[in-house]
Amino acid sequence: MISLLTEWKYRTLGLHGAWHLCYYVSAERQTNGTLPYYVIQFKDNNQQWVHKWCNWASTVLSGTDINFDCIIRALGSRELRPSGQKALDKLGTVLAKQLNCEYSPTILAKHRETPPMHTIRTRDERRQMMENVYFVANQEKDLNNKNVLILDDVTTSNTTISAILEVLKQQWPHGRYYFFCLGKTEYDGALNESINLSHFN
Repeated sequence: MISLLTEWKYRTLGLHGAWHLCYYVSAERQTNGTLPYYVIQFKDNNQQWVHKWCNWASTVLSGTDINFDCIIRALGSRELRPSGQKALDKLGTVLAKQLNCEYSPTILAKHRETPPMHTIRTRDERRQMMENVYFVANQEKDLNNKNVLILDDVTTSNTTISAILEVLKQQWPHGRYYFFCLGKTEYDGALNESINLSHFN
């Protein structure tokens, strides 16, 4: 795993840990055999590739010394509540079983649909778009003093995770929050050259 906390924009969020597996380079998303291509297969819910990503994520997260209590996920641009049918739902379910914790996607919901983040040019516009979008829909669990893992497929500007953390911390200020995603948006495909592709063989 590659830490996101080397970047100030993630360090300032108060996360206890944040990681990604690869770099998402949009120019390579249609090139078979590249990690960005495999990310797109995940986002498209191609089960063959979802399974491979789940195995990779399970392997690396099992290697941490963190006892996660709960896993939740970001919602897609058109989702208001989790459908249970997305690739991130599969990832959350697999990780919960592997890490011996609960997958609780219904904790979060959205007030409105949002455009895909890659269609919004600036960080300020993204932040404005995500303002007051998320809310806590299920308060049955007490996440204070719990290790909570938040999942997403790709992170670009930290806008989504920031919006999620804002509402979680309002409800459970003493929770310990972690973030995990498959890819971090970059523009240099060479960044993926040192990453082992054996998980997709």
